[in-house]
Amino acid sequence: MKAEDHEPEIKKRLHKLQKNFENVKKDEFKLSPINIEFIKNRLLIPDFMMKYTNFSDFNEMINSSEFTILNEFEFEKITLDSKWDLYIAKTTSFNSWQEMINQAVLDNAIGKFKNGIEKKIKRLS
Repeated sequence: MKAEDHEPEIKKRLHKLQKNFENVKKDEFKLSPINIEFIKNRLLIPDFMMKYTNFSDFNEMINSSEFTILNEFEFEKITLDSKWDLYIAKTTSFNSWQEMINQAVLDNAIGKFKNGIEKKIKRLS
């Protein structure tokens, strides 16, 4: 079977996924402090940071802020502070930390989906 034979099924799945992503955009993702490494290494990766912020990576964003972060508990406290949201609004394309995280989750999911589709197409070719 050729990859073109699977095109209707792929389009159908893409449409369904797009509807799911629209729902994801509406939801807020609450991340606990134990997920700081996930935030840094999986969501706010350099490509995301360069696309949406004034920084090349997450560490640069933290180091450029007025906040001192010594541990994950402190980081969680800071992300709940309105000053953090002001910093995010000033230095990124987002109005708040929550909006930034929501977009990062969405971009991560889209990236994983695209990689999965590309692998499937290569296997079918």
